[in-house]
Amino acid sequence: MRGYNELSESEIQAVQVLDMDSLGIEGAEILRSCPGGKAVDSQALHYAALMFQQEGDRNAAVRQYQLDTGRIYLGNAFSLNMLHTANMGPVGAMLIVTEVRAKAIPVCAVSIVGHADTAALFSTMLGREVAFNRTSVTLHGSDTLFVGQYSGPRLPEGATALPDGATVKWLKVTIN
Repeated sequence: MRGYNELSESEIQAVQVLDMDSLGIEGAEILRSCPGGKAVDSQALHYAALMFQQEGDRNAAVRQYQLDTGRIYLGNAFSLNMLHTANMGPVGAMLIVTEVRAKAIPVCAVSIVGHADTAALFSTMLGREVAFNRTSVTLHGSDTLFVGQYSGPRLPEGATALPDGATVKWLKVTIN
C-alpha cells in the first residue's frame, strides 16, 4: 500500500474535494490501496468512499473503485512487461486468459496494436477502425486487454485479409 506522500497531485486534489463531504479519509485510503499512474476518476472515487464509509470494508471499496476505473485495450500481443508489479506482493498476480468472439471486443477498447499491417487486418476483421498505435501499456488489476493472436505466415505488406493458412484467435486477458 502506498503512503499518503506517494499519492499524485491529482489524487491529493481528489481527496481534498472529498474532505468537503467528510469522505476525504476514506478516499485517501482507497487511493493508497490502488496502483498509481492512472488518472483519478472523482465520481468513481466518491461512490467508493461512500461505500467504504457505510460498509466499513476498505477492500470492497478498493475493488469497486478499480472495477469502475478499469481501462480496456486491444492489442496484437501480451507481454509480462505489461504487468504492474508494485502491488502484486509476494504471491504475484493471477492471469486469466479466455478465448472470446470478435464481437465481444468493446468498440471503446483503446488500440495498442503495434504494427500497421496488423491494425489494418484487425480493422477488416472487426469491421471498424483499429488504429496503429505503438505504445507501452502497464496493466492494472482492473484493466482488460483483448489480444488478436495472429498465427500463420508473415503478413504480406499492406495485407487487409488473412493469408491462406492464417488465423487470428481473440483472447481476453484479465488480472486478479
